[in-house]
Amino acid sequence: MRIPRPLRRIALQIYPRLPWRVKRIGIGIVTPTHTVGSLLVVQDAERRLLLVRQSYTSGWSLPGGLLDRHESPVDAAVRELLEETGLSIDPGRLRPSLPNALHQADHHWVDFVFFASAEDTSGELHGDGTEILDVAWFATDSLPELRSEASSILAAVGFFGEARERDAASER
Repeated sequence: MRIPRPLRRIALQIYPRLPWRVKRIGIGIVTPTHTVGSLLVVQDAERRLLLVRQSYTSGWSLPGGLLDRHESPVDAAVRELLEETGLSIDPGRLRPSLPNALHQADHHWVDFVFFASAEDTSGELHGDGTEILDVAWFATDSLPELRSEASSILAAVGFFGEARERDAASER
């Protein structure tokens, strides 16, 4: 929200005298807020992609979720992977995507995206039955219906191009 210069000058003179609660409400009105999450692109030795099916949407998504207060994006990715799939991974083994942070301005959220391989994970796949209904591996050439956000994120981090290049190289 752009405030006209004369009004902004008056607001800056009045602002220091306002009670904290009023200041906080004012800041909330004039500054953007964003939701921040972490997502994982996990593949196994056969290059299959790990996807989750959530109870509150249609289509399949990448495992991940929102950061807790004061939590790093890497720690959130590790925590969400364990909560949503039952897989455990060492945070030091995650590789950031390029770009690592994707900004969805129209939805006011930022997602950090990381790559991991199944060789780095341990545990059996299972959803929690409430938020996550299904967890499964899918071959990159036969992916199920993806949520539009998941498809956009995979495209933005070059997943589809990389998968095609790897498949072409393995056929040679």
